Formats: sequence, C-alpha cells, structure tokens
Amino acid sequence: MQVCRVYIGSFNGIKPIREDINPQCKPLFEKEQGDLLADLHEIPVRSCDRKVTQVMHAYTTCSLDLCRSDFLHCGARMQT
Repeated sequence: MQVCRVYIGSFNGIKPIREDINPQCKPLFEKEQGDLLADLHEIPVRSCDRKVTQVMHAYTTCSLDLCRSDFLHCGARMQT
C-alpha cells in the first residue's frame, strides 16, 4: 500500500511569491510543484504496472485453481 503525499504550494496565480517575507518559500514551492508534476506524469505508468500485476495474479490464481481441481478429481478417481 502506498502512503498518501500532501504537496504544499501557493495557489495564487495572480501575484508572484514574495521572497522578502519568507525567502525559503519560493524554492520550496518550486520543488514541490516539480514533484507534483512528475508524480502526475507517472500516473499512467503506475496504472499500467498495476493492471499487469492484477492480470498476472488472476492468471496465477486461475492456474492454481485448475491444477487443484484436476488433482482432486484425479485423486477421487483413484480411490474408486
């Protein structure tokens, strides 16, 4: 399970970030914005990976169920 991440930033698109009030804000907001955009671009890749994993899990589970049922039916035939 993946931990949720909270991004910080300034949603004021009209006025620029005032560096005179807090000089650490602008680089931090820019870094967070870059991280957010990178994570947004990775969503399709992660989605595809998750789908492949789900298909492989379903295939493996189905294969094991078929093997188990064949084994049980074969054992039942041998006992009779």
